[in-house]
Parts: sequence; C-alpha cells; structure tokens
Amino acid sequence: MPRQALGLGEFLENHAKWAILRSNSPIAPYWKALMTSPWTMDTIPWNDFRPDLVDPAFVRVAKTAAMVEYNGGRYAGYLKRVFAGDAAFLPAVEEWGREETRHGEALARWAKLADPDFDFQASFNRFQ
Repeated sequence: MPRQALGLGEFLENHAKWAILRSNSPIAPYWKALMTSPWTMDTIPWNDFRPDLVDPAFVRVAKTAAMVEYNGGRYAGYLKRVFAGDAAFLPAVEEWGREETRHGEALARWAKLADPDFDFQASFNRFQ
C-alpha cells in the first residue's frame, strides 16, 4: 500500500516529535510525559534545562514545531466549521486545539531557553 503524502504542517509536526523523542535533549523526557499524562507549564522543570546539551539544528526544529503546534487552535476552528453538524466531534476538536496550543507554548518556552534571542510572538506573527 503506498504511503499517503503528508501536508507541510503534518510533516513538520511529525518530524519535530520524532526529533524530540529521539534526542538527548533535556526536553525529551517531558515531551514523552506530555503525550501520556496531564501537565501544565508549571510541572515542567524548566530550571533543569541544560543549554550545553542542545544541538543547534534541533533548536530550529523546535522553533518550527512551536509555531505549528501553537496554530492548532486556529486549525481546530477551521475543523469546527467544516464539521459543524457533527456534535460528537466538536468537543473533541476543541480539546485537541487547546492541547496543541499548549504544546506550542511549551516548545516556544524551551526554544527561548535554548536561544535567548528567539522571539516567539514575532516569529509566529510572520508564520501566520
């Protein structure tokens, strides 16, 4: 069976998640936890961040993933319009959009720790 082509957003999101999970970066254990348990920005031990362990190429991936994830709420709004008649789907897509946005916030914070010159909001404004 041929593989289905991914859109750019899906490709970047999948690539970023794969890169995070396989990396030795300080965020890898937290990213794994994000995928399986409830969390908040306050439960991530940001003070344990080790910039000396960060691969600069990975920082670029994390910055890109932050923007893609943060945009999830906007995409959820689009999906709600497309599937407006599906009452069972709407609450699920709303929750998904909130979670994606939170992932973007966490990745943006991590990227700022790795690159103090990174201005997420300015980058996201250009991304939109």
